[in-house]
Amino acid sequence: ERSFADFRKWIQSRFSDYLDPAETGLLLGLLAGDRSGIPEALRNDFQRSGLVHVLAISGFHVVLLAGMLMIFLKATRLPHRIVRIIAVILLLLYVPITGGSPAVRRAVLMFAVPQIGTLLQRPANTLNSLGVALLFILLPEPSVLWNPGFQLSVAATAGILIGGPLNPLNKISDNLKKNKIWTKFQDFVLNPTYVTLCATLATAPFLIHHFKTLSPFAWLGNIVVVPGISLGMQAGLFALMSP
Repeated sequence: ERSFADFRKWIQSRFSDYLDPAETGLLLGLLAGDRSGIPEALRNDFQRSGLVHVLAISGFHVVLLAGMLMIFLKATRLPHRIVRIIAVILLLLYVPITGGSPAVRRAVLMFAVPQIGTLLQRPANTLNSLGVALLFILLPEPSVLWNPGFQLSVAATAGILIGGPLNPLNKISDNLKKNKIWTKFQDFVLNPTYVTLCATLATAPFLIHHFKTLSPFAWLGNIVVVPGISLGMQAGLFALMSP
């Protein structure tokens, strides 16, 4: 734990040379799960706008990190099996670096299960991966079930996985699919809106219960803010790795 705490301090020192304290605190929260440096006013703004979930390390952050890891590892020309094994090991190390929250464990296990399944030549199934992750988390620690972050993470994931195949945009005509303008509009506006709607509906009961609030415009904020958070995380990772 001391080593992981020292690593988080090193990340903070790298950013503090170039950024102001609020920006350093935000990046440290996004990359390492340490939100102690995020100003209270900024946290309140995220909560009121229904975007507080982007400050907690969860599936979105792990998927982004895993994608970047896979790109870097594949660029080394290593065999695919070795790339998958290294990626799983590095992400398992990422869990204690971020404090090991249930949401992070869920996301990392959901990444690891299909990777290991591919090594064993077993087909991937996202709902099955979610089920395996929940078993590994809940069996040794059943009380996690009442953790608000865990509930929101699982609900959002389940909502997206169940709602994905039901997307009405999958049934549009072939003529529209060939239209480049429509394709761009669907990829950058309609599909993100639908995914956000699925996650919002699934998490709404938990948000109302725990935080007594629900922003009706959270879906719009997600479409604008999440890509920006994604770019910020990528820039932060590149900055950490650069001399």
